Amino acid sequence: HTLHYGMASQTWSSILTDLGLIEQTRTPVRVRVHIYDLGENVSVLNGVGRVFGTGAFHAGVEVYGREWSFCPRPCGPSGTGVFSCFPKRNPAYVYRETLDMGWTSLSRNEVSVLVDNLAQEWHCMRYDLFRQNCCHFANEMCKRLGFDDLPSWVTSLAGAGATLDEAVGKGSLKNLVVGVGETGGGMVESTITTLVSPIALVSSACVLAVDSVFDLAMCCTTSNTRKGAY
Repeated sequence: HTLHYGMASQTWSSILTDLGLIEQTRTPVRVRVHIYDLGENVSVLNGVGRVFGTGAFHAGVEVYGREWSFCPRPCGPSGTGVFSCFPKRNPAYVYRETLDMGWTSLSRNEVSVLVDNLAQEWHCMRYDLFRQNCCHFANEMCKRLGFDDLPSWVTSLAGAGATLDEAVGKGSLKNLVVGVGETGGGMVESTITTLVSPIALVSSACVLAVDSVFDLAMCCTTSNTRKGAY
């Protein structure tokens, strides 16, 4: 039998690396978090909100040429809410800005395992508008890649909604805004634009309804799911 030299070299190199006899060479890769507005009208609100350290955003984590995020619809046979798309190309949102997180030394295979683990933990049915949305997912993925938490303004609006939800009765506010959101993204976006009032927390919670609507829309229009990304 003839064994190609390149294959033999690669095989022995892998074996020696696994045995710890040679040091594995790692090339760090850059990690970015892409921030989106939930719609054109929401972009105006977010422009104002960013001044005060808040806003209604979608977030996705880019590593090894894919952007990962989380939504409330199944993105595979297991029912995971984890999906991927090309960086800065999510069709359901309006791209705003990019956060440069730095470099990770995790290999492509290690990131693949990390994503698989997240996919098992972040089932679509666990999506929560205030406590476990796409921005929370991005924050968790970044931490597992070895970075600090995302800036507070990325998730501050959801935190305000969660606080208000607890005050009025757990789940009550969420059910209210999701119910409104199901009437259609366009109407909600228009309604939200007129809800800027002195009652900041109420306005914030209502704006978050758009997040749910657009996450649902994204899941229906994005074909790049977790399977086969690597």
